[in-house]
Amino acid sequence: MATTLCFLDNVPLSFREAYRVLKDGGSLIVAFIDRESRLGREYQSRKAERLFYREARFCSVDEVVELMENTGFQDLSCVRRVVA
Repeated sequence: MATTLCFLDNVPLSFREAYRVLKDGGSLIVAFIDRESRLGREYQSRKAERLFYREARFCSVDEVVELMENTGFQDLSCVRRVVA
């Protein structure tokens, strides 16, 4: 899932479906704009001006980790990277 979380109507349902269809031992890679990052704060503050992100709902890393753990994902690893 690359930069899709902020556009989903039901993130928990999407994670449950991803978990359901993964093969045993499979992995899910989730790339998203962290609401608490510099870029996330900038996008959030300018949402009304940006057609693409106007309807976006940004999540924090902690929120995504909690949602994934509640779904059953284990052995989570987070890598934070900002591309300028």
